[in-house]
Amino acid sequence: RDSFDITVTNAWIDNVGEHGIAIRDSNDIDVVGATINDTGNDGIFIDPSDNVLIDNTTIDNAGDDGVHVAGVGTDNIDLINLTIDNVGDDGIDVDENDLLTYTVTGNSDANVNIVDETITNVNLGGGDGVNIEGNGI
Repeated sequence: RDSFDITVTNAWIDNVGEHGIAIRDSNDIDVVGATINDTGNDGIFIDPSDNVLIDNTTIDNAGDDGVHVAGVGTDNIDLINLTIDNVGDDGIDVDENDLLTYTVTGNSDANVNIVDETITNVNLGGGDGVNIEGNGI
């Protein structure tokens, strides 16, 4: 993996052309207390990475998804206590991951946990609050 054992705490990210935070080919990454505003693409993009925690983070005015989890091999992702507002597509998008299970209630046996989210002002032209698709078991 390219990066491992990294913690980002209380970051302020504003007015970026692509993703606010892109986590690629990484292990054991924690993003806690971040504020991400005005991104051209996703607020947070994760592809493929393992053991990622996004906690107590606010994403506002993302050009595409608030959080996008993609890629075969992405595993053990915890999305906890996020506030996502005014995004161009989905609040949370989990797609194209084989052999993963999901929960919206915090089941500790799941590989992707989505817990205590506030998602508002999602693209009214077709975006979803939480979108999970194309996943095989």
